[in-house]
Amino acid sequence: MKPADKKAQDKKPAETKPAETKAVEKPVPAAAPAAASAVNTKCPVSDHDVEAGFTAEVDGRTVGFCCDKCMAKFNKDPKKYADKIMADAKK
Repeated sequence: MKPADKKAQDKKPAETKPAETKAVEKPVPAAAPAAASAVNTKCPVSDHDVEAGFTAEVDGRTVGFCCDKCMAKFNKDPKKYADKIMADAKK
């Protein structure tokens, strides 16, 4: 055997890496679950659709928001948005 052939024979087969798995994105829940628990379907601050996870309790009712910024703005003066919440809740 030639030295070059021996080197090729001595090499271990290339280690196979496990197939790289792509991160599977979970579907983002629609506004429906948030709207189901909140009395409103639209954010009282921005009029955007309510998103899951952005809620506050006001007078025993769950109010939904589109984002944490709107929720913080609402929490500074909840009475300012009370009429919008009740109008949306009646729809």
